[in-house]
Amino acid sequence: MSDDLPGLVRAAARGNREAFGELYGRFRRAVHGVLVARLPADAAEDVVQDVFMHAFTHLKDLREPASFGAWICAIARRRAVDHYRRERPTAER
Repeated sequence: MSDDLPGLVRAAARGNREAFGELYGRFRRAVHGVLVARLPADAAEDVVQDVFMHAFTHLKDLREPASFGAWICAIARRRAVDHYRRERPTAER
């Protein structure tokens, strides 16, 4: 695959799974790092997959393909917050 990030992102947005696989390969470690800094390691592994599934389904919403890295890391940060929101116990009254 080409080193052209915007081209990869546009191809993946059109449904090219090979292009998305290349994006996964390039950004998996960064996403994992963002998550491990915020979540327990075992939870981070599961959330990595969730982040990439969300990105795949919302890739057409990304306005600037060159900003894919920042965009997917922002998704990872939001998913980490969501993880704690789901696990927070509710107070009984």
